[in-house]
Amino acid sequence: MSVGWRDFAFVPDKELGGEIVAAWHWLVGGSNWTPFLCSKLGDVFFEWPDGTVGWLSCAAGSVEGVAPDRASFDEVCRKSGDEVTLWFGPSLIRALHGAGKVPVDGQCYLFITLPIFAECRYSEDNFAVVPVREVFVGVSDVHQQIAELPDGAKVQIKVVD
Repeated sequence: MSVGWRDFAFVPDKELGGEIVAAWHWLVGGSNWTPFLCSKLGDVFFEWPDGTVGWLSCAAGSVEGVAPDRASFDEVCRKSGDEVTLWFGPSLIRALHGAGKVPVDGQCYLFITLPIFAECRYSEDNFAVVPVREVFVGVSDVHQQIAELPDGAKVQIKVVD
């Protein structure tokens, strides 16, 4: 099955970018950073004010620096090495497409059981296709609520509309 760049990532519009910053400012640090690329697996690549590029994993609730600038980040992406595999999961995307899980514009993948939980599996049956805001904005609330818990703590998730 053939997949292309549009199957792996998209550029967030200004509105979604602002919502991402508002949702994750508690983890990334302030509101002075700019999302420029989102992976279909729930990662955000952004620029800090000094031009360095950061990686926000919405699924894992983690942030790290990945490149000194956008040009370096773009070069890494063009090389399609280990970083691209980690960030964009091309094999997993192919498997998800093969399982009939193909997001359209405005949708991406969400772990049903997030990687922060021991029960998480990196398999097609642990992903759902959902609206992008559920991943890039909504998941922040889960991470923020459990951020201070020690590793291995037991949690109970209660979904309320």
